[in-house]
Amino acid sequence: MKIANILILLISFGLFQTSANAIVDQCKPSALIQIGSGIAVSENDVLAGSLIAIGSPVRIDGIIKGNVIAFGDSIAVNNEVAKDIIVLGGSVNVSANARVLGAIMCIGGDAVIEPGAKVSGPVRTGGAGIYTAGQLFAALNPFFSKLHKEFTRETFKIINLLLIVGKVIFWSLLFFVGILLVLIVPKNIKNIEKTIFRKPIFLFLIGLFMLIVTGLLSLFLFFTLAGILIIPFLVCFVLFFTFLGAILTIKRILEFFLNRLNIYSVVDIVMFLIAFIFLCIFFNFKYLEIIGIPIMAFTGIVGLGGIIYTGFGYRRSQNL
Repeated sequence: MKIANILILLISFGLFQTSANAIVDQCKPSALIQIGSGIAVSENDVLAGSLIAIGSPVRIDGIIKGNVIAFGDSIAVNNEVAKDIIVLGGSVNVSANARVLGAIMCIGGDAVIEPGAKVSGPVRTGGAGIYTAGQLFAALNPFFSKLHKEFTRETFKIINLLLIVGKVIFWSLLFFVGILLVLIVPKNIKNIEKTIFRKPIFLFLIGLFMLIVTGLLSLFLFFTLAGILIIPFLVCFVLFFTFLGAILTIKRILEFFLNRLNIYSVVDIVMFLIAFIFLCIFFNFKYLEIIGIPIMAFTGIVGLGGIIYTGFGYRRSQNL
């Protein structure tokens, strides 16, 4: 068990060290990030960087020198924004005499530009049921083809930062939740692994069906205002269990080969960590993506099917 503890410590340190370095490298543009409470930039305030709001209404009476990005709430501009405004699942209101020197993109809401307001760039809104399926696909092509030209590099840096933070959180949760599951419900994990190894093709079809249903449901939710906010949580939830399934599948394959070598004494946590490392290597190293992504896709879908079929291990699969 000492080896397992040492491995846990080393991998935890490595994960957070890598995460910290990645975030520091991407955080060069200064940005104010607010989660869950309202933001008011008063008339005499000047924010030199960008503003990112998550679930927070934003009122701008002062000056923002960077971009304004909001998720799940509204933005009211009463003075000046020097760059772009991006809103997902909310609305934008630019009052009379206010200025936006960049572009406005509003997905899942409306953009209201009052008479007398000045917006230098294009104003684009979409989603939230305003398109039919045919209109949607017709609109996406020119929209995305012009997106890179219409929005500044600073905006994409901030979006990239958010994606990196999300990736760090996802992999950290996968690591720690997986370890907890191996410790708390080891019998459930074993039931899933045994099921995976007995009929992988059957479980692959179950997992594939689940992914197809998730994709269709996400497409349906895309046409609703509330759905714009639900889709990320739904997709992340399914992806989490797909990645967890991939780890359990790889773990079971490794145990099979070790058993062939008459090695039976490896601790479950150690095997989980080794499988986690394999998945990280195959999925995150660009030179291994050609073989890594197909391996992850197959093992993940099989593992997802095993998790669903066994009810997360509460049901034994003796009949398989």
